[in-house]
Amino acid sequence: MGVSVLRLTSVSLSSVLVAGGGYLGYQAVRSDIAASTYRDRLESMVGEYEALRAEFNSAVKKTAVTELIVEDGALAIVVRGPDGGRERVETNLDPGGEVYVDYVVIDGRLLIRRVFDSWTAPAEGVFLDESLVDVDWNDPRAEHGKAVYRALADGRWVVSVTGSGSLGLVRLGDVGATLPSDLVRAPKIEDYSELVNETDVELDGVGAGDVWNWVTQ
Repeated sequence: MGVSVLRLTSVSLSSVLVAGGGYLGYQAVRSDIAASTYRDRLESMVGEYEALRAEFNSAVKKTAVTELIVEDGALAIVVRGPDGGRERVETNLDPGGEVYVDYVVIDGRLLIRRVFDSWTAPAEGVFLDESLVDVDWNDPRAEHGKAVYRALADGRWVVSVTGSGSLGLVRLGDVGATLPSDLVRAPKIEDYSELVNETDVELDGVGAGDVWNWVTQ
């Protein structure tokens, strides 16, 4: 009788250990599935964020388009905003010589500072933003300033930002021509809390079949 009880106790203990080990293994595999699911979702979210960041940076650079209008030897500056509004500034600058467009990079943003010609001192040029007349170069956000220049024929010229962040002057077409706007609209901001909720719901649905598929894959 004693041997039978001992054997029964041993079998029961073994069963408990096997059951416990199976449960722990099940939970471990389920945790692996959860980690993999979160990793996949995180990678997807990072990809969406990088795309959003690239779109936002592009939108910041193109928030306002500066056009140089040359007509009958006269130069005017037109600033066109994303809302379609236009501000035109007439100048006495000579487009037949070299026209300089001066810009600064402040806090990662490229800002058109002033326009002048080869006959005009830079300090006497046309400033498009009063806050940029005197740049505080001791401010760590003020990175650097540059200028691009060339002679301009009649037509519409746009200050174009290249992929490297440098400036170029490109002729768009004749004065009065209707040209499509390349302004970038504000990027859509996703609600990532919804992504977390969807992931939690997906994990709550992980069952024995999912664990078996995970183990046997």
